[in-house]
Amino acid sequence: MNSGIKNKLVNAGLFQLGWFSCIMLPTYAAVAVSCTILAVHLISVPYPKSELLFILIAAFGGYAMDFSYSLTGMIDLNPGEFSQLYLVCVWLLFSMTLNWSMNYALKTPWRAALLGLLAPLSYYAAQQFGRVKYSQPLYQSMGFHALLWAHYMLIVHKLKFSQNSQCVNER
Repeated sequence: MNSGIKNKLVNAGLFQLGWFSCIMLPTYAAVAVSCTILAVHLISVPYPKSELLFILIAAFGGYAMDFSYSLTGMIDLNPGEFSQLYLVCVWLLFSMTLNWSMNYALKTPWRAALLGLLAPLSYYAAQQFGRVKYSQPLYQSMGFHALLWAHYMLIVHKLKFSQNSQCVNER
């Protein structure tokens, strides 16, 4: 197996470990696992400063999108006693995949949009663990969320293209 595929599989595996940690563990443990995963990731990439900046921008934008969507009442990101800090961690972890295991999905705008349309399935899975709650009717709240995600992933596609141009200039 070539090292590129191996790195993508490791990146995807670390994301999944982090996602399940954020969904199933207490918030403080999820934060610790997420920070460890992000540190390992940043140590292993060729341009850690550019990567960290990209992760922070993508995560901030995604969290802002989700927070804004929650203000409509179509999704509750904080059911029960859970802190939204887990969602910040999930966004940081997801953003960590965009240059690596999700790279293929961001090569073209239509792939990026398709990834966005599928994203609410992850929230639906998190709903099964009590971390989020979509309003009823479910298809409507998930459908609007999918459209928001598709638009956001188009923005991330452009951001990634811009970041890759900057990395080439750093060489």
